[in-house]
Amino acid sequence: MRLTWFDTVIAEPLRAGVLPVPRPRARLGLAVAVALGLTIGGPVAMAAHESRASHGADVAFALQPGQPPNYIFPIVIPADALLANYGYFQDQMFRPLYWIGSGDRVVVNSRLSLANPPTFSNRGRTATIVLKHTMWSDGVPVTSRDITFWMNLVRVSKTNWDSYIPGHIPDNVVSVGAPSPSTVVITFKRAYNPQWLTFDQLNLIVPLPQQAWDRTAAGGPVGNFDRTAAGARAVYRFLTGQAAEEPSYDTNSLWQVVDGPYRLKRGDGFNAATGETILVPNAHYSGITNHAISQITLVPFTSDAAEYNALRSGTLTYGYVPLQDVDTIASVRRLGYRIVPWTSWSADFITPNFSNPVSGPLFRQLYVRQAIQHLVDQPTYLRDIYKGYGHPTYGPVPVSPPNLFAGASESRNLYPYSVAAAESLLRAHGWSVVGNGTDRCVHAGTGAGRCGPGVASGARMEFSMVYASGDLSLAQQMQAFKSALSLAGIQLSLTPSPYNTLFTVVLPCNPKTGLGCRWGMADWGYPSWTYTFGAYPSGDVLFATGALENLGAYSDRSADGLMNGVLVKPGYLPMREYASYLAAQLPVFWEPLPPYQISAISTRLRGAIPQSPLILVNPETWSMAK
Repeated sequence: MRLTWFDTVIAEPLRAGVLPVPRPRARLGLAVAVALGLTIGGPVAMAAHESRASHGADVAFALQPGQPPNYIFPIVIPADALLANYGYFQDQMFRPLYWIGSGDRVVVNSRLSLANPPTFSNRGRTATIVLKHTMWSDGVPVTSRDITFWMNLVRVSKTNWDSYIPGHIPDNVVSVGAPSPSTVVITFKRAYNPQWLTFDQLNLIVPLPQQAWDRTAAGGPVGNFDRTAAGARAVYRFLTGQAAEEPSYDTNSLWQVVDGPYRLKRGDGFNAATGETILVPNAHYSGITNHAISQITLVPFTSDAAEYNALRSGTLTYGYVPLQDVDTIASVRRLGYRIVPWTSWSADFITPNFSNPVSGPLFRQLYVRQAIQHLVDQPTYLRDIYKGYGHPTYGPVPVSPPNLFAGASESRNLYPYSVAAAESLLRAHGWSVVGNGTDRCVHAGTGAGRCGPGVASGARMEFSMVYASGDLSLAQQMQAFKSALSLAGIQLSLTPSPYNTLFTVVLPCNPKTGLGCRWGMADWGYPSWTYTFGAYPSGDVLFATGALENLGAYSDRSADGLMNGVLVKPGYLPMREYASYLAAQLPVFWEPLPPYQISAISTRLRGAIPQSPLILVNPETWSMAK
C-alpha cells in the first residue's frame, strides 16, 4: 500500500549516525545510551515474552507524585490539564477522533483511530471524515452526531477549555455537517497545512455520547439541547457540575457510557480522597484489544520515595526508579523488572510571569531573560542531578525522538552557563551588580545603558519561584538554580507546592480579580510540556498571544506571525524559523529534559514496550505472561 502523509512519522530514528536499538526495546537518546552503556531488556525479559499469556490479569500502574486523576469530563478546564487526566484516565474511557502515537513513533495511528484518514477538498478548506464502526458501552453506535455535540459544547465553553487558542478550533470552523451517521464534513475559514490540521486540530475532537449526555439536569430528559447556544451552555454547565463531584465518579451513570477500552469500576473504582483509580474492561469496546488485562489500578503517590518503596516491595506492575536512586537499578532488575527510560515528545522550561506587576517589567526586558538563561547550568544538572539521563533543551521543538523538525537552533546553546556573561548584560543595561547581594537599577529609562521601559529606578533583581514538590531531583535543581542566580546578584525565593495545587496558583493574570498576577516563576517538573494532543510542535498552544496554556502571558507579534506560518505552510522550514526565533527570544527559560521517568516494568507484562513519547498508554494491547 502506498503511504500518504497521514501515515508518515513526525518523529523517527535518524538514518545516519545513530545505532537504533531493535524493538521491543525503547530507544534512548544517543548521548545517554553511549555514556551509560545501558542495555534495555535482556534474556529474562525475552523469556517472559516467549511464555504463554494469562488472561484476567491485574496491573498496578504507578502515577507520578502528586498527580492523581481528578477530572473526568473530556472538555478539560485549564486547571486540570494533567497528564494523568489525559493519557491514563480519560483516554482509556473516551477516545479522541485520531490517536497519535504508534510504539515510540509520533505518527497518526490509523489502527487505533476512530476515523479513517481525512480527505481534503475545496482547495484544502474542507475536511471530510468517515467514522469507523465504533460502539458506546450502552450499545449505541458512535456517530457524526457525537462529533457535532462535542463541537456545539466547545463553541460555548471555549474560553474555559485548556486547548483553546483564539483563532483556532472552534473559531476557525465555518460549518460542521453530518450528511450521514458515519460522515462529518468540517469546513474551515482558510486552508491549513494538512499535517498540522490533523495532528493539532482534528485530533482534539473527542466524540461525546450525545444520546446519554445531552441533558440539562440529573434525571432530566435527553434531547437536542446543544443545537442552540443557550441549550449548549445549559448542557455544559450540567456536565461540568457533574465532573466537579469527584466522589460520584464511579457511581454516576453518565461516566459509565464510554467508547474506550476501559471504564471505571462501578462502586469502588475511584477514591476521590487519594485519586486511586480502578479501570475494568469495556465489554462493548469496538477497537483492537486482546482483553487480557481485567483490571488496571492507577496508584497515586505523594512522593517518589513512597513510590520507590512500593516498587521494591513488588506491589507495582509498572512503576519507576527515581533518578536519585538509579544506582540501585541492578537490584530492581533482580526483582523481575525491566528498566526502560521513557523519553517524551516534550520541551522543558521555567515559566516567567510577564503579567506580574513587580517582576513582569523585568521579564519583558530581553537582556534580563538572557542573563537568567546564562545562569541555567544545564550540563551540570544533567551530570550531577539527573545522573546522565536526558538531554539539554535549547528551544521549543523536541530533539528526541530524533526528527526532522528540530533545526540547528535546537542543538546549539545560545546562552551557555556563565556568571560573567549574566553580570555583563546587567551592567550594560544600567544595573549595579552585587554578586551574592541584590542588584539594583541605577539608570532607569529607555535607550542604551538604561534598565528599560517599565523598570523603575531602584528596582531590585528579586524573583519568586513556585515548583512541584515531591521530586527530590527537581528540588535539587531549584536549589542549584537559586545558587547560580545569587552569584550574579539575582535573588530567588523558592516555594515547593503539590503538583495539582500549582494549577490553582499559576494561572494567566486576571486584572479584575488579581488571580494569577502575583506568581513570579513556575516549574512543574519534567516534562514541562508534552506535545500530546497537539503533537505537531508548533508552539501556538504555549506561546501564542492569548492561548489559555500561555500561563505567563508571553506576547510577541513576530513570534505569532512565525507560528501562524507553521499552521498554513507545509514542510520543515517554517517550523525551524519559529523555533530559532523563540530559542533566542526566551519566552521561557530552557532547562534540561530528563526522561519522563525511568520505568520499571514487570518482565511478565507484554506489549508495554516501546513506550509512547506522548506519554500515552494502550493497556488494551497488553497481556501478562505466566
